[in-house]
Amino acid sequence: MNGRPVVRPALENGYVSIDCPDGKQEIELELTMQPMRVTCHPAVPENVGKVCLQRGPLVYCLEEADNGPELWRLLLPAGSSLVEAEDARWPGGIPDLQADGYRLADGRQAGLYSLDEKPEMEPARLTFIPYFAWSNRTPGEMLVWLRELATAPDAD
Repeated sequence: MNGRPVVRPALENGYVSIDCPDGKQEIELELTMQPMRVTCHPAVPENVGKVCLQRGPLVYCLEEADNGPELWRLLLPAGSSLVEAEDARWPGGIPDLQADGYRLADGRQAGLYSLDEKPEMEPARLTFIPYFAWSNRTPGEMLVWLRELATAPDAD
């Protein structure tokens, strides 16, 4: 307040309360918004084993324009770091999120079914954009919930 930090503002009924003297006061609010993974309730079978990304109140999504086609083949390892892109291209300086992930190999040379228990995976840099911004570039796929990979595949 007025250029000085309010170290421990009072919390009353879920609201922060700051005792302000009479007259005009300047209050600056700084919120840290760390990217995080969100899981869905297990009663939603389509999202079991999947995560979406959120930063503050913003939900993020994958878009074909950044990640290529067939987004359903992308996987996000549970331990992969979520990094805010340095070049904030959205209104208000909202950053993209990036993470190291994997893309399941297309398997076009294989048959419809395989006895191979380990699908081939290729490393992929995943780019997530704010959900509100999707479909503002070239037409293509969009995905909010993607499969989470419990452990990274073994290096061969």
